[in-house]
Amino acid sequence: MDLAFVGSDPIFPRKLDLESDFGLHTIATELCRRTRRFAGSDLLLVAFSPKGPNSPAPFRPLPQGIFEQLTLHAPDGTELPRVDARRLRRFYLMRHQKPVGHTAATLADHYQRTEPSSVRESRVLVSETLEKEVRRLKAKSAVVTLSSSELASIAVDPAPAAARLGIGEEQLRLLVQGQLDTVATACVDNHHGPDSPSGSPCTASFMLCLGCPNARSEPRHFPVQALLSQRLRDRRSVASEAEWEARFRIPDEQLTDLLQRQQVDVARYAALATTKQEHLVELLLDGKLDLR
Repeated sequence: MDLAFVGSDPIFPRKLDLESDFGLHTIATELCRRTRRFAGSDLLLVAFSPKGPNSPAPFRPLPQGIFEQLTLHAPDGTELPRVDARRLRRFYLMRHQKPVGHTAATLADHYQRTEPSSVRESRVLVSETLEKEVRRLKAKSAVVTLSSSELASIAVDPAPAAARLGIGEEQLRLLVQGQLDTVATACVDNHHGPDSPSGSPCTASFMLCLGCPNARSEPRHFPVQALLSQRLRDRRSVASEAEWEARFRIPDEQLTDLLQRQQVDVARYAALATTKQEHLVELLLDGKLDLR
């Protein structure tokens, strides 16, 4: 920071002449006017250099510590804090986050790494990045799916489908008959859910079924899943940010992943949803199916 810039009055109220020798001389005269007075010098270019008289710069450096000796005053006469040239440089570097007169490695090692505000910002950035990655992994639906071709072969030989789904043949029969349905999926192990004590009946919201390893999905679920996806998007436009984050965002991402894996035409299958399924979806989104 040049002393010429200290103050509220503009240095160059007129248009600058950058083409003539006289214009450049005028600019240098005005730019260093106050600095020249503090330095007690009559040279045209005067500036501070931490290297003192040994500075290779083509102008006379100010005496070492001149900035620390300089006392500035506010318009009301109040004495302002002493100017610290090193702090000014650090502030500029942290503000613009780019090296000036040194390499990017120097900026990172000697300024950003030791600056408390930069360290805090880095921690926040790392934390946000990790949180996004956790959300991305959570959004991957854990629901195991049953394809149409497997469904057709169950009547002939249920063993392969049962083995892949990780259930017994009797459970597979109940699954296909719809007797294990929750809302948008089926549950093959109600007593060992990840959100309830092991051995006890699951008390988690049916919305959490979309990320539960005990959930199973087959083509019969496509209409209610597609309808739920549409209604979730409708809720996005009316729910508060806090409500969306707390209740709907992750289920929405999980359901989107599940529908994509099953290659479901959402508009087509949502139109096939029954009145009963529509009612269940509304109860689910309103939280009326959750245990209080």
